[in-house]
Amino acid sequence: MNTVQKVAIVTGASRGIGAALVAAYRELGYAVTATARSVDESSDPSVLTVSGDVSEPGVGARIVDATLTRFGRVDTLVNNAGVFVSKPFTDFTDFTDKDYDLVTGVNLTAAITAVI
Repeated sequence: MNTVQKVAIVTGASRGIGAALVAAYRELGYAVTATARSVDESSDPSVLTVSGDVSEPGVGARIVDATLTRFGRVDTLVNNAGVFVSKPFTDFTDFTDKDYDLVTGVNLTAAITAVI
């Protein structure tokens, strides 16, 4: 029987699907690093919480480093973090460069840089 605890990292873990994934992985016996821009501390010793915006350079590496320091391994990465900017689609002039940077930073760049 293998007694090594597997470890998952879940981004966007502060609520919704991400929070449910953290709970589900814990039920499966995984240790979990839960990360989001704002995430509450956990009283569960097998849950490490790391606050950070995954669209910012270096944050992904900091999350992985913290996970390796605490649990010694990473077996699964769930890139769940995502954002949606709700503005009328009838007038694309409402979208700003900041909106574009936010959506592409979290939804695309963070997912790619987390694995390279």
